[in-house]
Amino acid sequence: MTSDELFELLLPFIFGNEGGYVNNPNDIGGKTNFGITQNIFNEWRKKQGLPQGDVKTDISKSEAKKIYYNWYWKESGADKLNDPRDAYTLFDFAVNTNPYYAKNKFKESNYNFYTMLENRKKHYENQAKQPNLAQFKEGWFNRLKDVENNANKIINEGLWRPDYYNEITPFDKGYNGSLNQVDENIPDRQNKRNKYQYLRNKAIQDGIIKSDNKDSLAFPRKWEDLTPWEKEEMLRRYI
Repeated sequence: MTSDELFELLLPFIFGNEGGYVNNPNDIGGKTNFGITQNIFNEWRKKQGLPQGDVKTDISKSEAKKIYYNWYWKESGADKLNDPRDAYTLFDFAVNTNPYYAKNKFKESNYNFYTMLENRKKHYENQAKQPNLAQFKEGWFNRLKDVENNANKIINEGLWRPDYYNEITPFDKGYNGSLNQVDENIPDRQNKRNKYQYLRNKAIQDGIIKSDNKDSLAFPRKWEDLTPWEKEEMLRRYI
């Protein structure tokens, strides 16, 4: 699956969480439509040489898609990831916060899907301690559940399969290899996580994926090279 194909696969999930127009006074993003804030829309139109407009009435879904692709999908480094689960949680968090914060959080998570989910939960818990943001906690947690459920759907429905997917691992029934069989009573979610890590490590050992994505996920520019809107986003979005 190419990077562009993966983007097309994940985009409906993003739109599903972002919805339509909102203007909650407690949301630091302000006026937002399709997940695109008015400030981001203004800067996008400026860079494209297009007239300014109101994000409530003048942004189309196709234009929002272009913004997602160029300023969130690619800026976050999600376009460099092969596993849709990893790319999904990074891309989704970039949209929910900003690409630079999401990129750092993914690095802190050791580029691991499940660890990233845990770190995102901690982030939301910390944000919800602020009185004006507490109302968003349930929605943030539901969003996390959607990310995990949709990621499993991609695997279960065969939209993408990881390397060695058909291999019987210590976390599968019928395993007879040299490692110890894992207790069959292990919770389903933990079993999925264990198998994810097991197959990921095997792919790393065989050179199919790199163990360190520092190059592909490095910041694209230095602070002084960022545009004013990018600096604003980094400063006001939880950093």
